[in-house]
Amino acid sequence: MSRDAAATIDTLMAHVQAVAEEQLGRHGAFPAFLVTARKDGEYELDTLDPGETAGLAPEAVLAALRALAVERRDELVCAGVAFPATLPDRQAQEAVVVETEHREGAALTVVQPYRVRGAERTVGFGDAVAEPAGRWLWA
Repeated sequence: MSRDAAATIDTLMAHVQAVAEEQLGRHGAFPAFLVTARKDGEYELDTLDPGETAGLAPEAVLAALRALAVERRDELVCAGVAFPATLPDRQAQEAVVVETEHREGAALTVVQPYRVRGAERTVGFGDAVAEPAGRWLWA
């Protein structure tokens, strides 16, 4: 992976963490969302309308977010679909999971545990773990 690709993925992950932290602090939870890095260097956040997702299975919501990225892929250099998960191997620890892919070919699944503490809903993130993943955007 080139340095530019790694920097883009790092910046995308920082955006994901900021969005998750803001939503967790406000609401105690966050919906699945999409962050994209455009060729012009701008980053965008997209979510689905709650009315559209009511009654949908979680995988259908993720598929809809991936489809949104696919529609825009000619304008993009990187995209990440982020969603909440419970880690059964870590005593039900909550985590942000991000399926990210860069145009150069890097595809990763990043898992970052978090805890929300106190009435102020202070969010603390643990160490992220990244693993190679299958390509879904430029496959």
